[in-house]
Amino acid sequence: MTIAEFWRSQQFSYLATYSFNRGPKLAALHQATSKAIEDLKQSIPSSRFMQQIKLRRQLAELEKQMQMGLYRKRLTNQQLIMDSTADQVAVIKCNSLEAKQVDAIFRATPGEVVYAACPPVYRDALAFYDEQGQLLRVLNICFGCLFMETNDEVAVGANVNIYEALRKLFIDLGHPIEDHEH
Repeated sequence: MTIAEFWRSQQFSYLATYSFNRGPKLAALHQATSKAIEDLKQSIPSSRFMQQIKLRRQLAELEKQMQMGLYRKRLTNQQLIMDSTADQVAVIKCNSLEAKQVDAIFRATPGEVVYAACPPVYRDALAFYDEQGQLLRVLNICFGCLFMETNDEVAVGANVNIYEALRKLFIDLGHPIEDHEH
């Protein structure tokens, strides 16, 4: 699906931009996970045999999360629950100047669509809401490898110019996007 097709299919009252998977909240999550790993390693030897099996599974899962966590994170999980590292940066009403900027970016003349050659690390997102504040859909964005994916795992293609314009808009809105992300 192209970004223009994605954008035309959205029916929303407002959207919010989110920054996640970075900063102090991510550091705190890593610290807590590291502590949990150490605690499990300490408790395994003194546990009963069946308990050791359970604790080793927990340890393996935590270690896997630490290794691959950045690559698997999305703004929301399958139940649309926000990631613990998420910070809402901006709210954009559907008829606002910012919404018109997003519309202009996403409806720009399509060029060659860029697809990632690396696993994306999502750190920014657009979340679409209805009038009651119900979350409708999420567009996860990786500016490092130029890749977008919806919360229902649909890849959304865009050209480099769209990513550059979107990056500029996000920075103008207050997103802490680093030049060296990824």
